[in-house]
Amino acid sequence: MKKITLLFITLFIINRVSIAQSVTLATTTANPTKGTVVFNNTSNQLQYWNGSAWVSLTNASGTGWALNATHLYNTNTGNVGIGTSSPDKRFTVRFEGQGITQENNDGTVQAGFYTTESSAYVQTYSNHDLNFSTGNGSAQMRIQVGTGNVAIGNVVPTNRLQIGAPNINGYDFALGNGGGATGISQTTTDLSIVSTTKIILRPSYGNGGYVGINTLTPRGPLDVRGAQNPGSMPFAYFRLNTNQASTGYTTTENPAISIYSQESVLASQFIAISDARIKNIVGISNSAQDLATLRKLEITDYTMKDQLQYGYKPFKKVIAQQVEEVFPQAVTKITDVVPDIYVLAEKVVFDETNKTMTCTLAKSYNVKVGEKLQFIHAKEGIVKAEVIAVSGNSFTVKDWQHPTDKIFVYGREVNDFRSVDYEALSMLGISAIQQLAKENEELKAKNKETDKKFEQLSARLEALEAQLPKVPTGK
Repeated sequence: MKKITLLFITLFIINRVSIAQSVTLATTTANPTKGTVVFNNTSNQLQYWNGSAWVSLTNASGTGWALNATHLYNTNTGNVGIGTSSPDKRFTVRFEGQGITQENNDGTVQAGFYTTESSAYVQTYSNHDLNFSTGNGSAQMRIQVGTGNVAIGNVVPTNRLQIGAPNINGYDFALGNGGGATGISQTTTDLSIVSTTKIILRPSYGNGGYVGINTLTPRGPLDVRGAQNPGSMPFAYFRLNTNQASTGYTTTENPAISIYSQESVLASQFIAISDARIKNIVGISNSAQDLATLRKLEITDYTMKDQLQYGYKPFKKVIAQQVEEVFPQAVTKITDVVPDIYVLAEKVVFDETNKTMTCTLAKSYNVKVGEKLQFIHAKEGIVKAEVIAVSGNSFTVKDWQHPTDKIFVYGREVNDFRSVDYEALSMLGISAIQQLAKENEELKAKNKETDKKFEQLSARLEALEAQLPKVPTGK
């Protein structure tokens, strides 16, 4: 009897579930229990009784589905939406802020998508770099957390944009292969290009290409247009006027200079364009005075204080200060650096926050606030910086961008650095040679006249001797 009763109850329950799955509900259904959930096979929707009416759990038609209004939606076309009831892509998330996130197992590394009213981002939400790769391989591009530096290659970027591993840092753009490197930086006043190797320019692939400075139409391998006027300065000149060479000097003209060279310029030939029609000819140089001036110049034997660049190589040249005393036209004062400190700092402190560097030397070297000093950095080479504080044997410079714990202090910048115009000395020499040639011609003429007079005297002497009676010789 118990088995028959249990079978009857089971069949009754199955029948009730079957009826519930196919019932058509209306708001007039009498006295349902609040919270009752049924499936309406007419609208294909789940509905629940809120105490006064049937409320659909979905608002889609057909076999579509949604959850809690627009938070989850299926359009029945294969598109899925989160935060939207009308997704027009296969998968759409509509939300301002962090929309999609992927995390590691403990949630400490997070990456995803972020949108605002005007921008979209692919980013890491955690304090980690953002890496890009293909083929499920290692990172091929990296955006560094914090700095925003970008590297192409599986390397840590130490420059704003970096290709490979250049082993230099602090530049706007850098590339290298671990052995050689090139860095490019742009400031408000300068574009700086630094390389640890030679810089080779091969315009037109090396087939007759030209390089132009301040011109779009260079006329040769190097064409420099424009000039800078350093102000009134003495200088000597050598020019060609009406097929005749002339030399001279001036103390008041303002020359236009296109190229500066600290040392000599070597060429197979030198061509100077000089047209009298563009110049006010003062006159021909006084060669006698030039010879006298040349004789006052002192040729000096010396070596350079900068042994890093010149070693102990001996030189036989002139000294600018001595030349200035006797031939000031050949001496120019410019701004440059003298090696008057030339020591390795005993202590170096780099303040990355304030971009300053403090150096302590063995002695004070009389460094003053406002002076510019030149340093030699192990990686960056020559760097100049201004002194903003001095205390005993220590000083601090500003705007320092290069981390280091060792620095060589070369010397200070001066505005009366003297340089000698050896071309002016050459022209002085030419004028002096012309004077010597003139004097030599005069001496030759005098010698010729003397020889003529000597010959005349010799002839007269011979004539007198012929008129004298012969004196008998003794036996």
